Amino acid sequence: MEYDDFSALIVQPGSGALILFAIYTIHIFSRGDEQVPTGFMKGALLFWVLFPPLWFYLEYWLMANGYIVEAGDRVDLERFKNYSDYAANVWAAVLACVLFLYPKASNR
Repeated sequence: MEYDDFSALIVQPGSGALILFAIYTIHIFSRGDEQVPTGFMKGALLFWVLFPPLWFYLEYWLMANGYIVEAGDRVDLERFKNYSDYAANVWAAVLACVLFLYPKASNR
């Protein structure tokens, strides 16, 4: 699969959905709403701890092993690493907010 197709089909819609979920999670955790089940909060916390690093690894592995190519050639892994650094910083910021707000949200 070419990187442009992979990006259009998976990365771009997935990034938009994750941004919305991050905003929603931070909003819910900051309010400490008693209507939100504890299971959702634990699941959201677990999601933000595990999913992004697993995704970064999977995406890098697919590109490094030639499953995702760029116009008939391997993807420029250096450019991809730069993108991943920015994405990892965003993930770390979301995770920091969630971890900071989790005690407030769970002590209702």
